[in-house]
Amino acid sequence: MRLILQRYILLELLKAFVLSTAAITLFLAIAYALSRLRERGLGPSDSVSLVLYFIPAMLVFAMPIGALLTSTLVYGRLAHDNEITACRASGVSMATLLRPVLVLGLLIGVMNFVLFDRVIPWARARAAKVGTQNVERIFFHSMRTQMHVSFRDFFISANYVQDPMLYGVVLRTAAPDGQNIVGYAPAAMVKFLPAETAGAAPAPPPAAEADRPPTQEEVAARCWDASVVTRGRLFLRLFGLDMFDEGKLSNWGNYVRGSPSIVPVLRGVQVTEPVQMTLGELRRAYARPEEAFRYQWEKESRGDPQKITPAQQAQLARSLRTIARWIKACGLAEMQSRYASMVSGVLLVVLGAVLGIRFRHGHILTAFFISMGPALFAIFAILMGARMVKEDPAHMHNLVAVIWAGNIVVLVIDMIVVGRLMRQ
Repeated sequence: MRLILQRYILLELLKAFVLSTAAITLFLAIAYALSRLRERGLGPSDSVSLVLYFIPAMLVFAMPIGALLTSTLVYGRLAHDNEITACRASGVSMATLLRPVLVLGLLIGVMNFVLFDRVIPWARARAAKVGTQNVERIFFHSMRTQMHVSFRDFFISANYVQDPMLYGVVLRTAAPDGQNIVGYAPAAMVKFLPAETAGAAPAPPPAAEADRPPTQEEVAARCWDASVVTRGRLFLRLFGLDMFDEGKLSNWGNYVRGSPSIVPVLRGVQVTEPVQMTLGELRRAYARPEEAFRYQWEKESRGDPQKITPAQQAQLARSLRTIARWIKACGLAEMQSRYASMVSGVLLVVLGAVLGIRFRHGHILTAFFISMGPALFAIFAILMGARMVKEDPAHMHNLVAVIWAGNIVVLVIDMIVVGRLMRQ
């Protein structure tokens, strides 16, 4: 009989949990994706892909809230229909009645672990790439909304945009001799060539340049946590260009005149972020930051140590120590926030069930809104604590307590309300 009762309650919990979590997750994913859609100007297919990739990350926030709502409604209905009273009169203990909600909480914890360890890192890495291959759409969207676009080697702004033309163009770039160049063109035509025609990565430097510090692309090419991404060529035809040396603006000394064409390769470095790492990779980042974030480490330390002064060596050592602390803090914050999110689901589902039983006389929504206070505090503590750890690496171990503060408060409330319910 007890097994049948527990199975009945668990099935009711699962049905309500799936429906409520699906609704909350879809709402959060669409709301979060809208901000990215405005930034990138994505098309319909990319928009749908972005929403789908955001669903696993939003599940982490939706599942505790959905479980809280589910347990409150299910146990509140059981108490309101006097089913809890009938079970207690038949000799069924409160611990037996609460066992299904513990099973649901543990199930949520396991699902959170799988999401954090495998699904979310993969989904975030894919979401970061959505729409980035369509450079033309991103370029014109940025020109229309912000009136300028910045690439690594040059900056373009325009007063008016009409595909494929730009009007009132200001270009800031670098000349072959390394001088900063700025110029104005009344009009420019923009065309993008696909990535497959953009050519391979730059060849290794000649022997005469072998002693120079490596570029960011060369550093990324030998690091596992970064990659060089080539997205094509930008064909920019400038009409009536008047380009001059930025250091001689007062003399208006012309550097280039006429209608030249600029065809730069759009190439950049894509770095793996902590949110895209599994729990095992985060633990390695905390233990050995110089290996886990190799690109950040080598980008800071690139150059020949034999050719810098002792003062520069001391400055480099301090900079590397700062980078190491920051990397450890990022790994620790991400890791602890994931663990705290797993635990919060179990604590909140128990809190919702107990409050649903106590508010049995038609006040189920009151119980839900009362329990939402600790739930929001737990989520806020996790997010704020992770941010504080990243911003203050010197005190990162002390600030971890902020991440867990919300769960500790919910645990204390659970102990109080469950204890009182057991004594009734």
